[in-house]
Amino acid sequence: MQKVVFLGDLESMRRLFLFFFVTLTLCMSACSPKSNSTVSVVKPKYHHRWYDRKKDRHTKRTKTIKMKS
Repeated sequence: MQKVVFLGDLESMRRLFLFFFVTLTLCMSACSPKSNSTVSVVKPKYHHRWYDRKKDRHTKRTKTIKMKS
C-alpha cells in the first residue's frame, strides 16, 4: 500500500517547524530591549598581610553591574 502524502513526510515537517521556532526564538531574544541587562560578577578573595579569614567568610562575593550596549 502507498501512503498518501499531502505536504511532505512528517519528519521534514517537524524539522521545518523546529527550524522556524529556533530562528524566531533567537530573533526575539536578540531584538529584546537591553534595559534590564544586569550581570552578576564574582569578586576575588582579598589577600593582604592583614587578611583575616574569619571576616572574609562574611564578605559578599557577588556584585551586580549593568551592562553597557
